[in-house]
Amino acid sequence: MTCRGRKITGLNKLSQKPNLLIVFLLAVLCFSLISNLQPTIAPSASALVSSSRTIGSQGRIVYGPANLVLKYETDFEDIVKVAPHYLSLPILHFLNFADGYGSVWMEGLDRNSGITPHSGSRCVGMELTAIDVSGGPRNEFNVLGLNSLVGQELFVSVWLYLPADWGLFDPGWNWYELANPMTAPYDPAYVPYSALHIVKPPSYCIDVDIRGLDGTMTQMLETPLGSVVRDPPAYPLPRGRWFNLEYYVLRSSARGVADGAVKVWIDGRVVCDLSGVVTSGGGDWGTCPADIYGSFVQSAMPYRIWVDDLSIYGAP
Repeated sequence: MTCRGRKITGLNKLSQKPNLLIVFLLAVLCFSLISNLQPTIAPSASALVSSSRTIGSQGRIVYGPANLVLKYETDFEDIVKVAPHYLSLPILHFLNFADGYGSVWMEGLDRNSGITPHSGSRCVGMELTAIDVSGGPRNEFNVLGLNSLVGQELFVSVWLYLPADWGLFDPGWNWYELANPMTAPYDPAYVPYSALHIVKPPSYCIDVDIRGLDGTMTQMLETPLGSVVRDPPAYPLPRGRWFNLEYYVLRSSARGVADGAVKVWIDGRVVCDLSGVVTSGGGDWGTCPADIYGSFVQSAMPYRIWVDDLSIYGAP
């Protein structure tokens, strides 16, 4: 018998034949010792990605809020478009745009725009081709019914791609809404909600705003007392490459109570960390991980964004 290449001798010269029972017991003992020495490693979100599926209680986020579990994730490899405003996702969702003014497609399946998906061979493509004056210029990827999907806490990771020549050209009020960590689609006034805005052309920085139940917009640089905001004006817009948007929302304990939180990261860097804000109107809620909405000019159309590798975490 050898160990690390060194021969062991003089154990028992009377037993020249190997005792199979002793060999078996030694093997079990060695395996047990080795197993006990191995660290326990929880699977990360990236390790769990394979195809669209509901994960249930498997996997935990590796940073950020504790005790959240992965509820759903997709790399869009087995997703197809089933209707103008719907994909074959098993979660409640709605692609919100006016018919004739926008569209959605599976990049790599329905269309090839020269964009390489972040992973695999498919991702979601969204575009706005004209301004709908009556309904507003928008194309929104809404995930709905979060009360049943995640409860009162939400963490989302998604990869987004904006074209290298993306820009804002309105000579007046220039702004763009990239995503909504928190929305209130079932409220008649659509409040409260939070929004990631692209501002200040041509530098194109990102900030975060929250609209309360009274309709007042609280900007990132004018946060309530006790809030902590870092890196104003947040983060320069990544264009012509995939970037990772992550956000966390803690719902207020009751309607209108200012004890909620919204935290946002881009490529792992803190964009904002807001606490003591109103994040609940008392009803069901939703989130929008990708958005085309803002002050546009027709000459700059179409506006496009691509979406890949979506992960949604919530309460156990």
